Amino acid sequence: SRDKSLIICFAVFDQYSLPHYDFIDSGMPLDAHVPSALHVPTVSSEDHPAWKCINSVQDLEKWKTSETYNKYTSFISMLCFVSRGKTVADLQSGEASGAIKGIVDILNILDSWIADFPPLQQPMRFGNKAFRSWREKLQESAESLHRSMLPIELHKYIPSLVLYFKEAYGNATRIDYGTGHEVNFFAWLLALTEIGFLKPAIVARGTSHERGSDESDSHILEDVGDAQQIVGVVFLKYLQLMRSLQKAYLLEPAGSHGVWGLDDYCFLPFLLGAWQLRDNVDGISPKDSLAPKISDQARQNFFYLDAIAFIHEVKKGPFFEHSPILNDIGSTVPTWEKVALLDFLPVVYDDLIGL
Repeated sequence: SRDKSLIICFAVFDQYSLPHYDFIDSGMPLDAHVPSALHVPTVSSEDHPAWKCINSVQDLEKWKTSETYNKYTSFISMLCFVSRGKTVADLQSGEASGAIKGIVDILNILDSWIADFPPLQQPMRFGNKAFRSWREKLQESAESLHRSMLPIELHKYIPSLVLYFKEAYGNATRIDYGTGHEVNFFAWLLALTEIGFLKPAIVARGTSHERGSDESDSHILEDVGDAQQIVGVVFLKYLQLMRSLQKAYLLEPAGSHGVWGLDDYCFLPFLLGAWQLRDNVDGISPKDSLAPKISDQARQNFFYLDAIAFIHEVKKGPFFEHSPILNDIGSTVPTWEKVALLDFLPVVYDDLIGL
């Protein structure tokens, strides 16, 4: 079926609710209980290549009721939970697996291509056309990069993997980048998990609890696989790469909706970053994100604060004018628990339909 192709790279969502996790026994692997689908490979192979399925709002609504949508949100939820109360350095601790190193190697290669295609001298505020040469190199090299990274028994999945991969770094025609491309990157990571290349093994320490009880946050999640470093190593490198591309080629925000989005370019640094800041030992509260100057140490430690500081770098004028939702969060939301569990987090998504 089409759903088995795991075609979520062109899909989007405007409701971001984290699935509730039921830990049946302490010490049991997370994927033994929830999300139950994460360990079932459904990425299509070269015999049944993936294809684009979401081209309209109606397609989007259909996808939001699918198994793959549940897999995607469960995957993001897992990364949120393992990020709780941890700095970036905490998330980077331990020896990186071969899979993590392989992904970072690819991202470093993509970064190195910026020097090969320097920005053109052109009188334009946005959209340096040299980006099209960079993206052409990406298109040409995507399959070979995957062949060098993956063991040969996983090569049959490359035709589907490269679909997500190619759409994760901006649009060559419009010379833009936005939340939809970020969705593609995490769809690629999920696909790599589905085929067993990435292994985010999580163990829950604690007793079982009842849904909605006050003890629902009492569990401690221990990462015994790649989960923490997917956030602290891979996602960090991806953010650094995309910011380098934005600065070098003046990428236009894809489908920017102004006050309707958290940020012109990204969403997940705020979600994952809010989970990092839950139970933080430095006493950082949401209102501290409104400080006119965020310290370098705070930027290095937390994705949320780093994303805020980056906005200050690239935008001029009062923060409450160009980033009103983030300003409202900082000024009205009392705790990071509330930030991380908001029932509705606006995500710019119209531009994703038909990517």
